[in-house]
Amino acid sequence: PFAHRAQLMAALSGALASAAGTQEDRKRGQRSIFDLMDEDSSGTSENKAEEIPLPNVPRWSNTELLKYEKEALDFYFSSHPLAEHDSTLKRYASTTVAQIMQAKAGTEIRFGGMLAGVRFLTTKRGGRFVSCKVEDFTGQVECVMWSDDLGRYNDFFVNDYVYLFDAVIEDSERHGKTVVLKKLITLDQAKKELTKSIILNLDLGRHEPNIIESLHTLLKRKPGPCPVFLHVSDPAGRRAQFKLGQEFSVDPTSFPVADLEMLLGVGGVQFSGR
Repeated sequence: PFAHRAQLMAALSGALASAAGTQEDRKRGQRSIFDLMDEDSSGTSENKAEEIPLPNVPRWSNTELLKYEKEALDFYFSSHPLAEHDSTLKRYASTTVAQIMQAKAGTEIRFGGMLAGVRFLTTKRGGRFVSCKVEDFTGQVECVMWSDDLGRYNDFFVNDYVYLFDAVIEDSERHGKTVVLKKLITLDQAKKELTKSIILNLDLGRHEPNIIESLHTLLKRKPGPCPVFLHVSDPAGRRAQFKLGQEFSVDPTSFPVADLEMLLGVGGVQFSGR
């Protein structure tokens, strides 16, 4: 099988050391016992590289892979850190970065994105604050968090980390519109705290009756405290809502969203904050 990048990176230092040693031997006119064994019938030596076994290390996670790509290339090659979180951010955010600067002063917003350009600074009075950028797929916005709130989130401010942000728009003659961050929410925290119920949309004109058995199996995978509602519609436009029994409540942090969306189609799964 082909080596994965984590194995190649782990083996790199050993390979470089071996190559450097071989080069030094050549400079001194020395040959190893392996060189002598590899001599062909004409008396010459084939310059065969010693094979170094690859270490048995786990594959990098997608987050680690993208981090190393950015460090090496200064851009993301395989994907983007936001790509795998985009649907979650859209689910819980009330606005996008592109819409933020259209908001009026005093407006409270919740948006999601990736931190960049994080800088810890000090005011003239000695107060500590952070200046950063937050970007999503619609753009990038400058933000600050003042010292009153920073103490709770100091360790959260790491470049390339993805969060949901509660913020307020402030407006002043000196600085103009400013996005002031008040709270940072991890995505797991958002799933757990912001999801009050889950709605499954079942269309009798499109879904077969035996789909109920598949729903039963999927919902039983991740039991938890979050109730599940079934919204049923028929070709005549009639609708009915059912709250499933407590035995079908799920864990919103590990809920099998992708599997249910494959079963129900686009729009088949909704997360509700009520």
